[in-house]
Amino acid sequence: MEKERLQQAILNNIPDLAWLKNEEGHYIAVNERFGSLLGVHPEAVVGKTDTELWPEQLAKSLMNGDGEVVYFGRQFGSEEKIRVRGGDERWFEVIKTPIFAEDGRIVGSTGIARDITYRKNAEAQLRASQEKYSSLFANMSDGFAYHQVVFDEQQNPIDYVFLEVNAAFEKLTGWNREQLIGKRLTEIIPESAPIVAERIRIFGMVALTGESIKLDTSQSELSSGWVSISAYSPQPGYFAVVISDISGRKQAEAEMKQAKETAEAANRAKTEFLANMSHEIRTPLNGITGMIDLTLLTSLERDQRENLLIAKNCAGTLLNVINDILDFSKIEAGKLEIELIPFDLDELVHKALKAHLSSALKKGLELTVEVNPRTPRSLIGAPLRLLQVLNNLLSNAVKFTETGMVTLAVYHSYDRNDSVFLRFEVSDTGIGIEQSEMNRLFQTFSQVDGSITRRFGGTGLGLAIAKRLVNMMGGEIGVYSEKDRGSTFYFSVPVTLDAQDSPPQKASLPDYLDLGSAQLHVLLVEDDPINQATVAKMLQRIGIKVDVATEGIEALHKLTRNSYNLILMDIQMPGMGGMETTRRIRELEAEAGGHIPIIALTAHAFSDDTKKFLAAGMDGLVTKPVSIYDLSKNIAELCFVEAAKYQKNSEAEDLSKEWEPEKIQPDDSKKRFLLNFEAAFNHEDYATMEDIAHHLKVAAVNEKDDILKQLAFKMEMAVRKEQCLEIKECYDKLEQYLHRAE
Repeated sequence: MEKERLQQAILNNIPDLAWLKNEEGHYIAVNERFGSLLGVHPEAVVGKTDTELWPEQLAKSLMNGDGEVVYFGRQFGSEEKIRVRGGDERWFEVIKTPIFAEDGRIVGSTGIARDITYRKNAEAQLRASQEKYSSLFANMSDGFAYHQVVFDEQQNPIDYVFLEVNAAFEKLTGWNREQLIGKRLTEIIPESAPIVAERIRIFGMVALTGESIKLDTSQSELSSGWVSISAYSPQPGYFAVVISDISGRKQAEAEMKQAKETAEAANRAKTEFLANMSHEIRTPLNGITGMIDLTLLTSLERDQRENLLIAKNCAGTLLNVINDILDFSKIEAGKLEIELIPFDLDELVHKALKAHLSSALKKGLELTVEVNPRTPRSLIGAPLRLLQVLNNLLSNAVKFTETGMVTLAVYHSYDRNDSVFLRFEVSDTGIGIEQSEMNRLFQTFSQVDGSITRRFGGTGLGLAIAKRLVNMMGGEIGVYSEKDRGSTFYFSVPVTLDAQDSPPQKASLPDYLDLGSAQLHVLLVEDDPINQATVAKMLQRIGIKVDVATEGIEALHKLTRNSYNLILMDIQMPGMGGMETTRRIRELEAEAGGHIPIIALTAHAFSDDTKKFLAAGMDGLVTKPVSIYDLSKNIAELCFVEAAKYQKNSEAEDLSKEWEPEKIQPDDSKKRFLLNFEAAFNHEDYATMEDIAHHLKVAAVNEKDDILKQLAFKMEMAVRKEQCLEIKECYDKLEQYLHRAE
């Protein structure tokens, strides 16, 4: 009895299931864990067999194991799945051992069953994971290879061995597993190949340092074409590589580069085409406008003058269209320059209004300006581009307004960094714009309504150019509008305060400068007969002696026989062009000494062209159509001539440019008014007369002179109706009133 208690105590101290069986397979003893698994007391198991305790299939399996132990005397092991209380299934590792009597007979068996459910679950998860990653490894599109680095005694990498590769690696390289696994790189590729030493060095460092690398290359150890190689070290002395085929990407990049180069070439071709077309259009236009200007300087009948002014206006409109197209092309090509220079705000506003005053007066519109008195006047910015935007907005406002007024408002603001922003607003009482059409306003070659184009004209480029100019200046542009009520276009741009705070000197510009006193002799090199005649007559008009050469070789011959103060050089000529001729002249001067100023005559309006002209040795540039003032001004500057202002027949137009109502004083302004108006009246210059009358009316309002205001208003209306007798009557009354007021 004591022996049995000891035996039971030993069994109960075993942490696993434990039991003893006799040779017939009946349980002699089981421990408490065995009974707990079945949910019974251990003594309840004694004397029973497996068929009485377990399901049939499990019992059969357990009994077969018993036979192996009892009949053959061998230890037996198995793994069995047993359903326990509660319905759970658990895995057990079962080990059975025979029990021998003293005489060597097998009298029974002992068994231990260890719960290995956790291990079996882990193994199942591991198998699933291995299957998953094996599938990924086998089916991944990128090539994968695992290597072991071979080092010499100094731990320098001298080779590496292929341990594993996937199918994608085989496909990329063209080598199969049997040719790679277990082989060194130098066994596959000759050691003399340049790529071998480099790869061993790079991947050896990865295996030594653990640092990952990535490189794109058109050379791989075993493949051709472009590949991306990523290498990392999972453990010291080993490295893995992932190889991606990027030939398609590289081809796409090459195609994109080619497409970009093609687009840039097309853009350059377009720019060159526009420059050439500009030259072709400006050449005859130069002859037209030049001859019109020269003819206007002569005595003409009223109808003749009106016809010429209409022709000049049409030529100016055509030139504006050409300039719009060129400006837009330059913006697209990134060649439009924003030059930041000091400027005076009042002068800028005055120029903008002056350009549109006549058009507004002809339509009976009131053109007003409101500049905040606290807004700084002396600034640094891009006045030429600001004026270009203002001219566009004011032109549109006048064009689309039939009655009422157009107002230009200017004020400023500061941002958080105390930078100054100028804001311009152009408001009108015109046709307005539908809300649904707002987003089309600033698109290229777009107008809100086709009927507007037919009625008012235009290319649809103006606002698009204005928007891009404002953006280039770092500002923004927008619009408020209501159909049939009018519009307000606004834009704001950053500017800098001029430290000197001194507005530039204002000066009226005459139509041209009389250079006769300088006795200049100029060589005109121009192949086009129209341009020859036009520019030659302009030169003669300003008092300059002129010789003409039709191309570069002839110009060089003339230079050997005559002495010239200046050369006017056309750029595009048959044979030797203007730039080549200039270079030849400068080469001759380098040998003989001296320097003749050369001015380019060109329709090329791009800044890059201007730089090329100057680099070729030219000293200045006059753009076609040639203005007689620009021509005389450039010649005067390069020849250091103190030129006298020349008052042409229509001198009233020049004097009216100086007419500023805010400067009117009671003594000299009245005399100036009489002189200016009389000159304009004598030459039937209605636009100038109307302009002067309007300024006089504004001055009268400022001086609170109601009588003068009424007389000026009647004068303005008479001029607008072009009633000569009524104009003369109003003039006489004004003359009498002004003389009495002295």
